Amino acid sequence: MDIEGLDTLRSLTAGERAIRVAVLDGPVDLQHRCFAGASIDVVPTLVANVPGDDAASRHGTQIASVIFGRPFGIAPGCHGLIVPVFAPGSKGTWKCSQLDLARAIDLALAHGAHIINISGGEMASGDVADDLLAQSLQRCADAGVLIIAAAGNDGCACVHLPAAHPTVLAVGAMDAAGRPLHFSNWGEAYSQQGILVPGDDILGGKPFGGEERRTGTSFAAAVMSGIAALLLSLQKRPDPLGVRAAILGTAKPCESGDEHCLAGRLDLPALLRTIAGDVIPCRPATRGISISTINEEEKKEEDMDQESPVETAVESVDDQETDVLLDELTGAAIGARDNVEPSGCGCGSSNGSCSCRKKSDCACGKKSQCTCGAPKSLGRGLVYALGTIGYDFRHEARRDSLFQASQRNLSNPAEMLAYLEEAPPVAEAVSWTLQLDSTIAYTIRPVGAYAAETYARLRELLASQLNEGADRVSVPGIIRGAEKLLSGQSVPRIIPELRAMYSWTTPALTRAVLGEQPSDSDAGGPYAEQASAITNFLDRIYYELRNFGITPQDRALNFAATNAFQASSVFHQAIKADLQLDCIDVERSPTCRPGADCWDVKLVFFNPAHRLDQARRIYRFTIDVSDVVPVSIGRLRSWDLY
Repeated sequence: MDIEGLDTLRSLTAGERAIRVAVLDGPVDLQHRCFAGASIDVVPTLVANVPGDDAASRHGTQIASVIFGRPFGIAPGCHGLIVPVFAPGSKGTWKCSQLDLARAIDLALAHGAHIINISGGEMASGDVADDLLAQSLQRCADAGVLIIAAAGNDGCACVHLPAAHPTVLAVGAMDAAGRPLHFSNWGEAYSQQGILVPGDDILGGKPFGGEERRTGTSFAAAVMSGIAALLLSLQKRPDPLGVRAAILGTAKPCESGDEHCLAGRLDLPALLRTIAGDVIPCRPATRGISISTINEEEKKEEDMDQESPVETAVESVDDQETDVLLDELTGAAIGARDNVEPSGCGCGSSNGSCSCRKKSDCACGKKSQCTCGAPKSLGRGLVYALGTIGYDFRHEARRDSLFQASQRNLSNPAEMLAYLEEAPPVAEAVSWTLQLDSTIAYTIRPVGAYAAETYARLRELLASQLNEGADRVSVPGIIRGAEKLLSGQSVPRIIPELRAMYSWTTPALTRAVLGEQPSDSDAGGPYAEQASAITNFLDRIYYELRNFGITPQDRALNFAATNAFQASSVFHQAIKADLQLDCIDVERSPTCRPGADCWDVKLVFFNPAHRLDQARRIYRFTIDVSDVVPVSIGRLRSWDLY
């Protein structure tokens, strides 16, 4: 690859295994000879990493090979995380929704990625991403994780998400002479955080053997990810956001008024001088993963020896009875923004309709669905999610059969609940869902010895929403597979843990924490202040910080909302000192018991009347998320920050 300064950089390092680069793309043929000896794992998603003779696999394989392949890959010594998001559809389409992309970003974050490569995106009318995607992107920025995304191949001054999000490093494509390629997007959204990188005629592997050269911003993004990974490998303390700042700060300026050039062209020699001069500042994570300490190695297999009942029950699920197998999913979520697509094609098409491909065989003799030598899949799939309970019918026949049996309007939750109370076994015939606002994030499928009790709990949770105005429910469990809803949307399935499925209203939870409001007017004032503070705390978690409950820090945060009793002592002390809540952070705990996964929920308070002359007060409590149901450990700590 003819990039000035690249040979010098590669002479310094081929990449360190401690540096993790996640590739969110199509399935990757990890049996390709270019990946021999590479350290690469697969993170399970709605899309199975089963490469085939299709455009999604071709794109994913080439993107991964540009980063990790030998001899042409840029950072073959770094550790790869394959997080599949694109899969071939029934009509040749290969897209995913912003919701599924957000979920994949959270998974990459949970598995310790330093860099997340997204060689795709969606054309948008504005630069505002879906709320859940925007929050996932912000979580990465808070955790010090660098997201690199393709600017798109539409040849216009237009917005491509997630590249246009301000926390992302957007990558446009240029030729060997530094000229922007005619199809590479440009515009105001990229003028501060966009970089031009070589993306013309990039060599990479293709499924089932061989190599090819392809052009597009997809491949420019992969080149940038490989270079950033090498730069991180040279740092004593990996600082992805510091590297991002250095990439943009050393970019070669373009001719005056050339908006096609984004913020500038990649200047690798200047970057190397910056690294050598040690002027990249270390930027500590403000919330989330401390990337210098987490995931040097995956948890030992013995961590899974002692399983909870729900984990044991999961193992007994017959995959042949599931409604949707992982290798049948398209990953497209109907009802969400579902046009995130790859940004490159070797035959010149930029819309994913590339047809220049031919069949070839893999080592096990199959032309598609090759499973020989499948790599290790990561993660236990733990989840602790907050939302509201709903239900769905898996297909029209199921809906119609239940309607004929009940003669009720089953679209009405009250009538559905009445039917379920008359005929409890029907609860197993519907798909129970967990919604984040109006978005279905999960289905819920009880299994095992306590399945009947869990279905009864789901009915109780639905009743509490209808009859008592419950605001939220908590659903801990393990993600296993997915289900297809009546709309055609495919969402992950939670095997729930009964012992921590709760529902509550914010006022009721506040009363449970503080007791009943006193009738004495003198005592009523402080009570009202504490109640308001707790409500503010819960609302910020529900709305400002809402999440999928996948990453350890989000599981800790969601448990903190469920276990508001611990937070109540914080607010009691803070209100007595005339303090108000400023921000909520989650950081890896510096102290933890052996074999645990501990995170500190940190609440920062300030005095609004003395912002400049009074110290902020910090309160921390520790939550262990190593089990399906998190638990608080240790005592509340607090100190002043000047």
